[in-house]
Amino acid sequence: MLKLQSALIARSRQYEAFNLPRLTPSQWIRLLEKIAALTEPSHKLRTGQVAGLQSLSTSIIVVERASQFLKNWPIGFHTFLRDVQEKGAASFSLQKTFGRLYHWLYVDLHDQEFSFLREAFDAYVNEHWWGLVCRRNRRLENKGANSARASIGLAAKISGSTPTRVKQLHLAGLIEAKKVIHPSGRQSWSVPITSVAEIYVLAAHSIDFRSAAAYLALPRQRVRELISAGVIHPYLSAGKGNSSTWMLPRYELDSLVLPSLQPAPIESPPCDPVTILQALKSWRLESGAFIALVRALNAGQITRIVQTPADTPFGKMQLSIKSLREWLEHWRKEHLLSMSISDAAKILGLKEQVAYDLVEAGLLSARMERSGYARRISNEEITRFQATYVAAATLSKMLNTSSRGLIARTQVTPVTGPNVDGKRQYFFRRSDSELILSQASRSISFPPL
Repeated sequence: MLKLQSALIARSRQYEAFNLPRLTPSQWIRLLEKIAALTEPSHKLRTGQVAGLQSLSTSIIVVERASQFLKNWPIGFHTFLRDVQEKGAASFSLQKTFGRLYHWLYVDLHDQEFSFLREAFDAYVNEHWWGLVCRRNRRLENKGANSARASIGLAAKISGSTPTRVKQLHLAGLIEAKKVIHPSGRQSWSVPITSVAEIYVLAAHSIDFRSAAAYLALPRQRVRELISAGVIHPYLSAGKGNSSTWMLPRYELDSLVLPSLQPAPIESPPCDPVTILQALKSWRLESGAFIALVRALNAGQITRIVQTPADTPFGKMQLSIKSLREWLEHWRKEHLLSMSISDAAKILGLKEQVAYDLVEAGLLSARMERSGYARRISNEEITRFQATYVAAATLSKMLNTSSRGLIARTQVTPVTGPNVDGKRQYFFRRSDSELILSQASRSISFPPL
C-alpha cells in the first residue's frame, strides 16, 4: 500500500501531461472524497462520507467515478449537474436543488485551486438554470451577471406586454417559461431571455377579436367561422391558456386580401360588382359556403374587380356577380346535401315556379324540415330527376323548333305540362327522348338547300 501511495503521489505531480487540475496530493484526496459522496448511488450519506475508502476495491470504484466526472472537462461535470437538476424537485433555490454540492463548492472546497469547479458550475447555471441568479446568490462569482433568464415582470416590461399575458402565452405553448410552486402556494416564474423577443413579436403582430372583425369588415360570426375552419389560427382564444381575450395573427388576416399564389382573375369596370359583405347579407349562403368562397378566392376561381385603394378590407372586396353566381351554383351542386326549392331551380336551370310545379306534380321529391316551414330537396334527388326527366324545351332546341311544335309532332305523352296537368312547362321521360326526336324529325319539313 505504501508503494502504491508513493506511486500515486509521484504521478500526481505530472498533472500537465494528463490535462488535470493543478492539485496537491492532499487536495486530490479531498476532491476524490467529495466526488465519491456525490456519485454514491444510495444518496443517503448523512455525514457526506463514503465508508470503506481504505479498501482497495472501494478506492478503485471511486477513482473510476472521478475519471468520468473529470473526463472532457466540463462536459462530464455538466452532465452530472443536469441529472441532479432533473431528478430533484423544481425549485428556484440553488442550494435546495443541488444540495451539499453547493456548500462543498463554495465552502469546503474554497481553495483557489478548486476554482475550476466553481467556474464550471457558474457556466452551467448561466445557461441551464431555470431560476434567476441575483445579488442574493452571494457565493456565485458572476452574481448578477446571469442573462439567460428574466423574471416574468421584467420579460413583460421589455416586451411591452403584461405578466398575465406572458403566462397565458406559456400556458398556450407559445413560449418557454418555468413555474415553481412554493410550499406556501406562492408561484414564481422565470422566462428565457430568448423568449422575450418572441413575446414582443407576438404582441406587436396580433389583434384582438373585436378589432379583427372591424379590420376585415365582417360580422363577428364570420370571423369565428374562419377560425373554426382553420383559415385563421389564433395565438390565444377565449379559454385557451386561461385567457379571456383573443390574439389573432395580423398576417393571416392580411393574407385574405393579398394576392394568393394563384391570383384570381381581375376584371375592370364596367361590371355588376357585389362585395363579399353584401353577398353574405343578401344571398343567404348555406352552411359551409362562406369558407368555400374564401378558399375559392385564394385558388383564383372567382373574378375580382380592380379595387382602389389597395388596403380595402376583405368584406368590402368587390367581386363579379356573374362569376360569383356561377361558382356558387357549382358549389351547391357538388357539396350540398339538401337545398331549398329555389336553389334547386337554379341548379336545374329552371324558373322557380316551374320547380314548385315539379314538386307539386310529384316528379321532384321534397321533404319538410323539422320546423315545418320549408321544404328541402336532396342533392341525390336532383341527380335522379336529371337522369329520369328532360324538358321539352331542351329537346326542341335540338330540332330547332318550339316546345309546342315538338308536342304536335310526337305521339309520346308528356308526364307534365299545360295540356296534361295544367303546369307551366312540358317534361318527358328521358327514356322516351330518342323516340320523340325520331318522330318529330320525320314530321319536320326542312327548306331546300
